[in-house]
Amino acid sequence: MKLDYFNNHIFNAILLYSLRLIFQYSQLLLTQKLSLAISMDIQFFLYRRLLSFSQHFYAAHKLGEVFTRLFDDSHKVKETIIRVFSEVIPQLVTFVVIVILMFIKSFWLTVFSLIAVPIFVVIVGWAGERLKKIANKVQNANADVSQLAYEAMGN
Repeated sequence: MKLDYFNNHIFNAILLYSLRLIFQYSQLLLTQKLSLAISMDIQFFLYRRLLSFSQHFYAAHKLGEVFTRLFDDSHKVKETIIRVFSEVIPQLVTFVVIVILMFIKSFWLTVFSLIAVPIFVVIVGWAGERLKKIANKVQNANADVSQLAYEAMGN
């Protein structure tokens, strides 16, 4: 009798895990398709805008910089969409459930945690701003390299 009960739990665990994998795969497939469509729309929009600019714009801006911004920025938007839909939303639901369980288990420890978290968010935000500045420098360096490669290939 106890073996049947154990087998039932094993079957339920396998079934739940299989359903979880199917839903994760479906979610990933949907977010990939959505982010690719949005990325392509952004690239087509920017391409049409680039065609409408005068020659003065192209004389003032390096072509490598323009191409780097076009493809790199649209790729970042695509990656952000994937990250938001595949990671942030399920984690937000998990966070809300955990906070509720924390209040049930220990009210004062939860209050302390909710006070400490904003402090850590400020510190991480400061570090993120510094990383953004560094990433901007790297992107400008990539644009310079792309411009040099374009000029070398073009001549």
